[in-house]
Amino acid sequence: MNQKIISGANLHITNIIFFLIDSVIVVPILEEFFFRKIIFGALYKKFSLITSALISALIFSLVHTHKIWSAAILGTGTFAILL
Repeated sequence: MNQKIISGANLHITNIIFFLIDSVIVVPILEEFFFRKIIFGALYKKFSLITSALISALIFSLVHTHKIWSAAILGTGTFAILL
């Protein structure tokens, strides 16, 4: 009866497990593929390594934007692509 804490939310254990698998494994892998392979790959065909890394990291930081963390995300993203 009290399984639904939030209106419309089904907190069954299988839903929680699938949510965790998606958010911890599936989404990060797809995100890396999208930003490193697709975005960075397309940019690298037209620009230098550094320019491509900076633009890709900028796009990543805009997608994951939070006013306080944007600069840190941009720096970390640039560093990660250059690895």
